[in-house]
Amino acid sequence: MRDTALNEWNQKEISQNALVGDEEDLLSKEDIVMLMQGKNPYGERIYCYLRLSINNLRRMKEAIINKEKFMPSDFGEVLAAGSGQPAPELRAEMAVTYGMMQTPKLEQRSMPLMQKPLWDD
Repeated sequence: MRDTALNEWNQKEISQNALVGDEEDLLSKEDIVMLMQGKNPYGERIYCYLRLSINNLRRMKEAIINKEKFMPSDFGEVLAAGSGQPAPELRAEMAVTYGMMQTPKLEQRSMPLMQKPLWDD
């Protein structure tokens, strides 16, 4: 089963229970729900809503950073999954049931390969 593990995941939405800093330490055993999107081994777009603890979120973050292959169920309970994008009805249900909120999109910036010098020698 590990050979077909999905390894291209990113987080798109997260429940309001996701906290940072001191609050995160206090609530490390609390569960959050997040929308994961990625590609399966065939390159097809997929998604899943995953319920996991803050501690498992940390472990999953490390797996993503290290480009490890994994199944979302390795870190929590898959509440819903499918191909493509979640249907609007599913998004609405998750928003009501788990208090989902959209996370801001990160802008992808391209860095120039060579920059002009700031001054001439």
